[in-house]
Amino acid sequence: MKTFSCVATPGGVHHKNAMPAAGQACKKTGVRTSAQHFLVPIDSMARLALEDGAAADEAAPPRRAWSSNSSFILASIGSAVGFGNIWRFPKLAHKYGGGAFLIPYSLAWVFCAVPVVVLEFSLGQRFQASHVNIIRQLHPRAVGLGWAGVIGTFLLVQFYNALLGITLCYLIVSFSPNGLPWTNGSRQIFSNETLASQSLAHTFFVETIVQPSGGVDDFGGLVPHLAAAYAAIWLIVAASASRSSASIELLNWIVTPIPFVVLTVFFFRGVTLEGAGTGIAAFLSPDYSHLWGTEVWMAAIGQIFFGVSAGLGTLTTYASYTPKETPIVRSAIIVCCANSAYEILCGFTVFAYLGHLSHVRGVPVDQVVVGGTSLAFEVFPVAFSSLPAPQLWSILFFLMLLNLGISSAVSMTSPLSMALVEACLPRGAPSRPAVRGSTSPHSLPLWRRGMEWMTRVLAGTSTRLTLSVHFFGFCGGLIYVTRAGLYWIDLSDHFVPLYLTVVVSLSECLLVSLAYGEHRLLRELARADQRWGRWWAISWRYNVPCILTLLMLANSYSEYVTNPFGRGGDVTYPAWVLFIGTCLAFGPMLLLPICYVDRVRNGCAQWLAGGVGNHGITEVTPSGVSVVAHGGHGSGPESDREWQEAL
Repeated sequence: MKTFSCVATPGGVHHKNAMPAAGQACKKTGVRTSAQHFLVPIDSMARLALEDGAAADEAAPPRRAWSSNSSFILASIGSAVGFGNIWRFPKLAHKYGGGAFLIPYSLAWVFCAVPVVVLEFSLGQRFQASHVNIIRQLHPRAVGLGWAGVIGTFLLVQFYNALLGITLCYLIVSFSPNGLPWTNGSRQIFSNETLASQSLAHTFFVETIVQPSGGVDDFGGLVPHLAAAYAAIWLIVAASASRSSASIELLNWIVTPIPFVVLTVFFFRGVTLEGAGTGIAAFLSPDYSHLWGTEVWMAAIGQIFFGVSAGLGTLTTYASYTPKETPIVRSAIIVCCANSAYEILCGFTVFAYLGHLSHVRGVPVDQVVVGGTSLAFEVFPVAFSSLPAPQLWSILFFLMLLNLGISSAVSMTSPLSMALVEACLPRGAPSRPAVRGSTSPHSLPLWRRGMEWMTRVLAGTSTRLTLSVHFFGFCGGLIYVTRAGLYWIDLSDHFVPLYLTVVVSLSECLLVSLAYGEHRLLRELARADQRWGRWWAISWRYNVPCILTLLMLANSYSEYVTNPFGRGGDVTYPAWVLFIGTCLAFGPMLLLPICYVDRVRNGCAQWLAGGVGNHGITEVTPSGVSVVAHGGHGSGPESDREWQEAL
């Protein structure tokens, strides 16, 4: 990889001995050139690196790629098809009247989800970098958006792993020699006598597993078995994430196909039960009164984005390992179809069993169970009891949930780990904790100085850094395994997937359209992906931003004014909970203005600094501009001599 040196001055960047390709690239940015010397304005530095390629850094080793496009698709499906498909989609469909939820869900799939997935796949394949570095290359001052996405994903995985801890507890008790505990040692859970009282599955979930306290502010200490299971889940996720992409590829080949097989068995068993048709009819028959409010529309978009992992940095991270000539539009559509097919199959299965319970109990379908987080943990245990060898099916089901959840959890921790590794550790030398090109910490932006400090503290390889990230995630999520954990799971599940994924996806569309250019990105895709280029361009620039902005504004008014969260439901939350939820949803987005201001402040300081000693020597490559030497803070003959020697 050829490079050329340049000198940063208040007037721009002076390049010496430039190669012809660099001169042509600078002409595209409107800079002044001469035979051996030309001046590049500071504002053109980022565009200079993006005009004619995004090759890897000179010291960077070749980027590991998926062994095949099928492996990439399967890994993306493993990230998309997760615990939320079984737990969250039926919960929302049950809450919003079954078929009424499917209408906005289908529209969101066509007009929002698929275009955003295509966009994130395109960005990952184009720039071959972590999510944060991709955003930095789109616009250096918008790097905070990249950090907001990966940190928001990290907040999400904390309560996600708490749910996996509950699943692990169910898996362990399924091996009980006395039979399944929620059936009281028998398979008569469908009898009228048993169902006349509160569901045994519900009682087991509440009194034995989660043991909730009296309210969200009554923590009551850790639940011992949940805390132990939570720690075990984090250990498994950390062990999987610390490996290379090959281990993730092997993991997805093993665990991704299993859930489809197991859930299909439950579905066919459910539709044969008496009364199942009533539940399926409730799932397909819309209650149109829900469609007049913005809540169901926003919930549908939040679910489809959460389902396909849009706005979380996962898709861009996985796509960065695909060769640039690989078509990605077909892969994006396959991933979206697989995710939605699995969610709808879960919906049919859950409502089939709800219809059977409704028939036995003699109550409407929407009154069979309370709903919420416990829905999957109440309905599916009933399904096991209707099958031969119920313990075997219970073990298979909860093992399937763990497979799905761990695959998704690994994909949700990978973006932050990868971004920190690229920011903290130099490429090509992962064992030395240093930030490339930084000899003076005062010359770096605030976030880069923080990365240097973190690297010095961790002082290890990329594997150790990844394990440290998972340790911090474990500590931050302990609140979800207290006796108030169920309330905090409901709170986080309402705000983080609903708002953060939508805001980040909206910002990505605007950034590509306004800063990089949607047509430019489309031209860099494989020829087969350019067939529907006009539709993707219209979606990124107009459809997705307009739809998400209008729904965000309308739903925010409802959320904070007319119908605040935690009021009028089964559980009443104090008013301060709304503030906490807002911080969870929009707190990471504060990194966007913080990083923007810090970068502007740092750039202005370099421009206004007096003396030659404040200038730096910059190495410009097609992949970016980096400082490779920096003078002192003084001026005078010694500084001038050092400067000339450096040149």
